[in-house]
This record gives sequence, structure tokens and C-alpha cells, in this order.
Amino acid sequence: MHALARLIAALLLAVLAVTPAAAQDIPARGLAAKARDYALTGTTALGHIKWQLLQGRDASILVDSDSTGNSASAPREMPFRLADEYARLFPAATIIVNTWNTTTSTYTDQTIVQSGSGPTLTIQNFAVPGAALFYAMGSFWTGASQLAWVTPDAVIFNHGHNHVVGTTIEMVRGELLAGVEMWRLFHPGVPIAIVTQNPRYGDDFMATAYAAWRDVARLRPDVEVIDSYALWIAAGKPASWYLDAVGDGIHPADPGFVGAMVPAVRGELAVAPARPARGAVSLFEPSAASQNLLLNGGFELWPTSPGLPTNWLSSGTITAEKDTSIYRNQRLGYSLKLTASTAGAYIYQDIPAFASLRGKPVTLTVWLYRPTGSTAGAARVAVTAPAPSGGTVTITTRANAPISANLNGWQPWVISGLMVPANASSLRVVIYQDSGTPSANPVYFDQVVLTPGYLPKAISRLDLPRLPANGVGAKQMAA
Repeated sequence: MHALARLIAALLLAVLAVTPAAAQDIPARGLAAKARDYALTGTTALGHIKWQLLQGRDASILVDSDSTGNSASAPREMPFRLADEYARLFPAATIIVNTWNTTTSTYTDQTIVQSGSGPTLTIQNFAVPGAALFYAMGSFWTGASQLAWVTPDAVIFNHGHNHVVGTTIEMVRGELLAGVEMWRLFHPGVPIAIVTQNPRYGDDFMATAYAAWRDVARLRPDVEVIDSYALWIAAGKPASWYLDAVGDGIHPADPGFVGAMVPAVRGELAVAPARPARGAVSLFEPSAASQNLLLNGGFELWPTSPGLPTNWLSSGTITAEKDTSIYRNQRLGYSLKLTASTAGAYIYQDIPAFASLRGKPVTLTVWLYRPTGSTAGAARVAVTAPAPSGGTVTITTRANAPISANLNGWQPWVISGLMVPANASSLRVVIYQDSGTPSANPVYFDQVVLTPGYLPKAISRLDLPRLPANGVGAKQMAA
């Protein structure tokens, strides 16, 4: 009995010794360390697909990518390299890659990688040149969309390059987390993996994306990391690994995929256990909500419309009103509609308890809707923390060029982990109608949530007013 107790104690100590190290530096782990961690945590996205194919079941992967993922040859890019590796492991399987056609908005470009008599692996390759992860967060998630209505067995993100120019780590981390949690919200339980993209040849911009993805994996430990970036850095970014190292310096050539992408995918497949996996619950689910640092962040208290919701103030010529035709909260039944006639007009709220947040990170999560006709500056949001001696910190979501894919649908924007200065004199959340010259089109907002830490959150039921349970009260108390 004593020997058994000592054995259990030793195992517990071993687990405690391993877990913190894994959490501190996920992408830097070697294959042996990954195998050890997976033995403890159990499941991965790539391992889930291995398990399905071993069981003789058909499987599907959705790859959300940019222009480093849409070419099947010269160069053969990431989704097709992934297909090759599964074909190597499962020679009897049929492996198909269906690539998104931006003209027809369907997966019409099919590549049959391998034909066999066994199960079929279908990779739905949502690769859009020039796209960031938030590219399709609009109309593609409404109606009978293939993104919203067709649930894959695993999701793999291959993004970074289109997130890093003119941005900060708070913006990039927020954009990546918004994408991950949006997919989780629409497809509960689907396991997720990320591919860290290559560094740029002539600058270090991609270090921001790499750091942001590492943060995502630390904050959401079920997210699997396929670390191509580290292998590029270790190799010294050879010029031959790029299609045009000096002129472009971004897009990998076949030697880059062979030298970094293939070893990263192959190494991950080697240690990922063939087990069924289930992803975490989306942080946008009300069940995962946190107390809101903003007062009336869901706009439930609103004495007069047109007019400002309770606790909100305005700057510039701007009109706020309830809108009952475009809204996300089905129980509340309206959204905040903003129109403006002066450039840079906004509504705002100063956080009452800001002093307790000095020296700590905060995260802003907003659900917004931009209709056709919106400008790139429409519906931007910001967090600002004034401090003396040039210490003021302001982070604003970036201008988002209006295209059909990111209009006419509710989408989340996140600023993750703005560090409030230790000597901050206030903390303010700003909601722009348009950060530039406004169009005649309104913009719409649903929830505005500010929480401590780095993770985006849904609004909490605790934030909602305690109203009588009559018709109006019951409607306004809904989360």
C-alpha cells in the first residue's frame, strides 16, 4: 500500500513538473516533449483525423488560409502538403482538396491527391489571396453559407502575413482570437490547429504574428501548433526558400515548404495520438461569460431612443437609436444603431473602477454589423488609457476595407491584452460610427464587453438589469 502511494505521488510530481514548462513555450517544444504532453492531455486536431481514417471513417478538414495556401503546384502550398502527408500515412485512402473559388464563392477547384479503396479525406481549402482571418466574418456566416452550415471534423488556420503590417500585438492577438472563437461558436467541439507561417525575408514583421499565435496556444491550450516558423528561423531564412526574396520576401517557394512546412507537419503527425478529440467551448458562448467592466455594455438600459443608452456619452455629431430590424440578441430584440455627420464621431464610456486595473491587461470584445456602403473606417472601436509623460496607450481596431464577405453579418472585433499603464489617469472605451469621413450608412453594435486579462468574452447575465418579469422586463433581461 505504501509503495502504491509513493508511486502515485511520484506520478503527480512528474505531471506537475511537466505542465508549467509546456504552458510557457508551446511552439518551442521538441517532438519528444510534444509526445509526452499529448500523452497527458490526450487529443489533437491532426490526431483526430488520423483516428477517423484508422477507423475507416470519412473525414474532413477545413483550412482557413491566405495566398500561401491556394496553389497546388509551383509552389505546392500548405493544404496540399498536408494532403500529401496524410496520403503517405494512409495509402489506401482517397485524398481530395477542394479550393475556394472567390468568383463563385464555392469550393469548385478540386485536386485529387490520391485515389484509393479506403475512407475519403476531404480538405476544404478556404484560401483567399490577401485575406486576413477576419476576411469572411460577415455574410459568409449567414443563411445557407458553407462556412456556417457545413461542420468539418477539424479546422486548421494558416494566417499571419495579412495581420502584421501597421498593427500591434494587441490587435493581432485579438484578430486571431476572434477568428478562433467565431469558428468554435458556429461549430462547437471541432478541434483546432494552427500553422505558424514563414518569416518575411527582409523584415521581422512576422515575429508579431508568431508571438500572437503562441499567446493563443497558451491561452487556449487545446489549440494544436504546427510550427513551421521556428524551422525557417533556425535555417536562417534562405533566399532560395522564397519565390522572390528581394522583391516580395513573403511567399514561400517549394524549397521553403520542403525545408520547413513538410517537417513541421510530418513531425506533428508523428506524435499526435490517434484519438477522438473535442475542442473547447467558445468564449463567445454566454456560458463562458465574464463580468463586464463596462456599465450597460449590452445597451439594456435605454430611457429614450433616439438618444444615448444609459452610462454612455458622445463626441461629435452622432445619433444613437435602437434598431429592431438588424440585431443579434434575439431576446433583447434590438441593437445600437449609430449614424453621424461629422468625421470621427463616437460614443464612449470611462471605466469607473479603472484604478484597480493599473498595471494589468484588459480585453475589449465587440459585436458589430456593417451594411453595404460602409467605409473602411466604419464601426472601429478603441481602448485608451491616458498617462502622463507620454505614457498614454491607445489601441484601435484597424480599418477594414469593405467587401461583400465582411459586410451584412454580425462579426466580433477584439483588442486583446492592452496593458493599462501603472500611472493611468483614466480608462476609456470608444465606439466610432466612422473613424474618418462617414458615409450615409449606419453601423450597428450589439455587445461591448471589457474584461480583465487577455481573453475575449461574451456578456454576462450578471450585467443585465434586474427588471420586473413582465413582457418588457423579461425581454430586456435576456443574455
